[in-house]
Amino acid sequence: MITPLCALALFSALPLVGLAMAARDEQAWLDVVSSNELQLAPSLAEDSPLPVATVTLDREGLAVEGEPLLSWEWRQTEDGAPWPTVPAGALEGQLIVPLFEALLDGDEDRHALAVLTQDPSLSDRPPMLLLVDRTLPFQLLHPVLYTASRARFGVFHLAVDNPWLERTTTVRATQWAEGAPQVYDPDLPLPCQQQLVLSVTLGTAGIDILNVDAVVFPEEAFPEGRRAGALAVPCGAEPCLAVEDFDWVEYSRLLSEIKFEYIDHLVIIVAPEPEVAFEVLVRAMDHARWGPHLPLGATHEAWQAWRAQRGLLFPFDVIDLGAE
Repeated sequence: MITPLCALALFSALPLVGLAMAARDEQAWLDVVSSNELQLAPSLAEDSPLPVATVTLDREGLAVEGEPLLSWEWRQTEDGAPWPTVPAGALEGQLIVPLFEALLDGDEDRHALAVLTQDPSLSDRPPMLLLVDRTLPFQLLHPVLYTASRARFGVFHLAVDNPWLERTTTVRATQWAEGAPQVYDPDLPLPCQQQLVLSVTLGTAGIDILNVDAVVFPEEAFPEGRRAGALAVPCGAEPCLAVEDFDWVEYSRLLSEIKFEYIDHLVIIVAPEPEVAFEVLVRAMDHARWGPHLPLGATHEAWQAWRAQRGLLFPFDVIDLGAE
């Protein structure tokens, strides 16, 4: 489990493995064509790096470098809806064995590319491009991230679609797999109390922002309905199933207020529940990166105006895989 004791340095260091890629990010454009099996999530993201390995999760199954690896098993939920899962025979715990073997097979090629480009990050915690259908549940992405981390991949570029640039871009994230987000502990020593481990959980009840209740609301003015240890951003009507069901305006407002109190903090840990759709994860990272809030349906003119005056909030995303 993650301990909150003086943890800021730990979490702040995690995404820095991706900074080694900055010199290579020449804004080379990705070219991902949507299909019936693969629809990318819309996003505010603008980067388009070219990582060294590509894994695809579409509505049919899992592929590595465009080569099909396995097909999803489809089950039914309690209400009869179809639900994709990784075949049980392909799993050892959370490890997808065929994927792990396929990624290890590329080790030699990545090492050769690292030598050729004089970029050691290509063989030591290299970056991976993930093409994920927007509708797939996080339950499918979870074991893929877990397996990739065991194969020594350290940075993940989630392919998305920027509607204003009209091209494929990516959201950069790292992952943390050692436990669920921890609630702020006011009994810690004073130096640790001033540090922030900012976490958000995404679920069918809405969004919880952890560790910041006392920052945004002083104890004497704590609003009715807020539970200790978390700021709740509930849905208009539960369950939250579609990305439009979440209150992104309030979520963005609260994160902007938190940023005002922790101006130097850059890291946010995002913990989706298994049933949360991939596009909800992307939207949560989008609105955590920049403020103020901009709806994904805004006009090109509104996007340009927002882009000229937006502020950076928490640009380093860590995806929490939770406790096993």
